[in-house]
Amino acid sequence: MKTYEHDYTNAKKAARELCEAMELHTEAYKIEEEAYSKLNMAKIHFENYFSSLNLIPKERSFDSLTLIPKECLFSKEQLCFIRDEFACIMEKTDNANGELDIINVCQRLLDDPEFESYEQWKRNTSGTWSEIHEEEPEE
Repeated sequence: MKTYEHDYTNAKKAARELCEAMELHTEAYKIEEEAYSKLNMAKIHFENYFSSLNLIPKERSFDSLTLIPKECLFSKEQLCFIRDEFACIMEKTDNANGELDIINVCQRLLDDPEFESYEQWKRNTSGTWSEIHEEEPEE
C-alpha cells in the first residue's frame, strides 16, 4: 500500500531563515515596531504550524490531495482478511453482489493486480493474490 506524509522540509527552512533574519536585522538596525511585530507574528504562525498535524476535515474531493489519518485506514492484515472473506463469499454467490469490486479495491490498496472480470478471477491458476495466471484455453 502506498503511504504519504506531509513534507515539512521547505516550511522548516523558511522558518529558520525568518528567525535568523529577525535576529540579524534587530542587531544591526532598530527595526520599526510595526515591521518587527509582523515578523514576530510570522514566526508565531510558523511555530503553530510545526506543532500540529495540520489536517482539517474537508468535503470529499478528487481534484486535490486528500490526507486521511492513519488510524482511519485498514491495516494490510485487515485488507487481506477482507479480500479473503469476499473471495469465499464470491465462490458461493458467483459474484452476485459485486464482491469482485471489493476484492479489487483491496488488491489496489495492497499493490496487487486487479481482476478484469469474475471470469478472469475464476480462471486464475496462480494460487496467490500477487500474480494472475490464466489457464490456456483448450483447442
